[in-house]
Amino acid sequence: MEPLKGTKNLLGWVIGIMIVLTTIVVMFPPNMSFLKRGAEYAVFIMLGFLLLGMLFMVVDKKKLMAVSLICTAILCLFLKSSSNNNLIFPARNNSPTVSIAQINLSYIDQGYEELLTLIHDLKPEIISFQEVTPDWDFILKSNLNRDYKSRYSLVRMDTYGMAIYAKLDLAKVDTFMYKSIPNLKSEFTLGDQPLIILSSYLLPPFNRSSAENMENHLDLISQKVKETNTPLFAVGDYNLVPWSNEVRDFREATNLGFSRRNIAVSKFRIPHDHIMYTNHLECIDFLELEDKKLNHIGIYGTYQFKANMPPVAVNK
Repeated sequence: MEPLKGTKNLLGWVIGIMIVLTTIVVMFPPNMSFLKRGAEYAVFIMLGFLLLGMLFMVVDKKKLMAVSLICTAILCLFLKSSSNNNLIFPARNNSPTVSIAQINLSYIDQGYEELLTLIHDLKPEIISFQEVTPDWDFILKSNLNRDYKSRYSLVRMDTYGMAIYAKLDLAKVDTFMYKSIPNLKSEFTLGDQPLIILSSYLLPPFNRSSAENMENHLDLISQKVKETNTPLFAVGDYNLVPWSNEVRDFREATNLGFSRRNIAVSKFRIPHDHIMYTNHLECIDFLELEDKKLNHIGIYGTYQFKANMPPVAVNK
């Protein structure tokens, strides 16, 4: 019996160590692509630890139960710190609001009519489109010109095509490049307040070289954010989850808020697209955009200026 008891104890130690190591790797993944990709599933790993804790409770393994539940709590706090910290969205105040949609056209495979219906129903005041090809550019201009008086398109055959469609007055659009990758800086006026939208598309980090490129690209966007005190949104497909070290470092450097409060666990979906905003603003509503087959096509948020926020002068 003694050898069997020793084997069970050893197995318990191995399981406990694996749970702790997995938690550490999820929170601080080393610069190895497969571990970074694994860390993207942090929410599901956390839920797995919770189920393990319940299982260990049933079989009366109190120490393993404690380890599992403690690691679950640690990951829960870690993930919550990487999202919108409001338990509920702020109440509506009397300041101007703006609704923004971020849509990647490459996700749409059921025809453009469904997209146009979605836009018609939501009526976002600003839409940032990504992966705009010549065909999509023709469709958008043919169907959205009447409702969106301000437009700018950067049409390309690769994944870097972009467009901004807005009901607000578009004062200026600049293109700033990271190597061959374009980013758009669009300047609007909302009421008597200036507003900037930075639209970006980042390549996913397949290896060490692409990971370094992504970090350098984020550094460039960070510089653009810090160049101005104007209310600003940074939107786009960043191909990074909110709890990744890269996004956490980016948000710490820029002090940008996060729109998304949670993710659709039941759909086993990992969020890679984001709408972030400066502390002049607050998010009062947020939606994941889906087609009729529940495929993810983008995100949508409504924002307002914070109450008692001093006005920012419009640059002339």
